[in-house]
Formats: sequence, C-alpha cells, structure tokens
Amino acid sequence: MSYSGHTQGTEEGARKPKIIDFKRVCCDFLKLPRINKTS
Repeated sequence: MSYSGHTQGTEEGARKPKIIDFKRVCCDFLKLPRINKTS
C-alpha cells in the first residue's frame, strides 16, 4: 500500500509541474505576438 500511495504522490507531483509549464508556455506564447506587434 505504501508503494501505491507513493505512486499516487508521484503522479500528482508530476502533474503539477506539467500544468505550471503549460501555463508558462502559454504566457510566453501570448507575450511573443505582443512583442512582434509592438516591433
């Protein structure tokens, strides 16, 4: 059971960084068009 719990914790930990990276990429992607328009 301990192993199962550890696996779940790992999945949650892996999901959080992925979501953060996705938001970060989205923010960077949105910023790029703005910079291009300004330029």
